[in-house]
Amino acid sequence: MPSTNLITQRNPVSNPTERGSAFIRFLIETGYPFSVVKLTELVVALFLLTGRFVALALVLFAPILVNILLFHFFLQPAGSGLALAVTALYGYLGFVYRERFRGVLEPS
Repeated sequence: MPSTNLITQRNPVSNPTERGSAFIRFLIETGYPFSVVKLTELVVALFLLTGRFVALALVLFAPILVNILLFHFFLQPAGSGLALAVTALYGYLGFVYRERFRGVLEPS
């Protein structure tokens, strides 16, 4: 999960481009968005690892995943492969749990 970047510093975001670095600096300096995103990522990881509230975890993680994809495509292309792999796994889980989203996807 991306939250582990804070601990391990092992993926391409560790050495971001100038624009990527400016974006990360903005998130860290403002404090609130970065903290909320990281806390949400940890909660999502716990939900997915325990197999409980998986549908809720997928809903919570969707906007974060979109931002991860956009960050890597526009600011840090080196990490695009990992972002696409996480997106593929997300798509798989979305397919497996598609029945849980039936009510959300039906027109009212």
